Amino acid sequence: MQTAFPQALCAQIKLPDAARRCAYEAFCTQNAEIEQILSDPERCFVPVCMRALRRNRGAGAALSLAAALVIADIYTRRLYAEKGLPRQVFTDTMRDITVWVRDAAWAYRVTGLCNVPWIAHVLFLEIIWVGRLEFEFSKTNFAAARLPLEARRSVPIADKTPILNVHIPASGKLLPQAVEDSFSMAEQFFAKHFPQYEYAGFVCDSWLLDQNNRSFMQADSNILRFADAFDCVMQTGRKNRELLRRLWGVQHISRKKLRALPEETGLQHAAKAYLLAGRRSFNGYGFRLRRENTQPPV
Repeated sequence: MQTAFPQALCAQIKLPDAARRCAYEAFCTQNAEIEQILSDPERCFVPVCMRALRRNRGAGAALSLAAALVIADIYTRRLYAEKGLPRQVFTDTMRDITVWVRDAAWAYRVTGLCNVPWIAHVLFLEIIWVGRLEFEFSKTNFAAARLPLEARRSVPIADKTPILNVHIPASGKLLPQAVEDSFSMAEQFFAKHFPQYEYAGFVCDSWLLDQNNRSFMQADSNILRFADAFDCVMQTGRKNRELLRRLWGVQHISRKKLRALPEETGLQHAAKAYLLAGRRSFNGYGFRLRRENTQPPV
């Protein structure tokens, strides 16, 4: 194989040593799969890696990580350079590989990458990390979000409108000032580097915006203050298991096991009581108009 393993990139994105070694071994031993993926990264990355994950999650996660690193170093780096995007933004965005390596270790107890479809968005310039938040070229999709029909009549941005979809990487505290700075930086970044992309504003579809959170979270919590960063938040009909997953690392749990979950933080204590009362976690759908122009483009 002519391609070199991207050791420097691993250091730049602070990939854990165990993950780097695992990826290097896969890079050296799964040559045929790597070469197939590199022959057409955008077409082959997801199907080849997903097949490998279905066969054997551990080996597939290692292959997926190796392939993602090589694509990032060769293919994605060139995409960023062709568009004149800052090197630091490239490095910051590729840090999402490390975020999802940690998620795979935490959620599946494997070393490598499991959320291949997500990383494809990162590798192929569909999601860009700016400041504390990530932003995805997208359109509002009220049906997918399960936004109630009544709510759709009063939203500030219409359905199927170009927007920047906001994602919150698991990379530390969600401090309010960092959130505001990220929105401001994003407006400047996309205006400079993607002036042709006329988006109406920002949308976020997340458990962090569940209006039920206000019934058990402290008023000054970073999660509720993140929700306050949006001009309006609509409750959706989509249930999720993210509250369980993010606080305890589980998704499916019996009531007996729910009672046994640890209460090491105030949020765990409050969330556990909320769930034991038979309450559920839903997604909220938040809208934030562009501050430089509060009117959606015609």
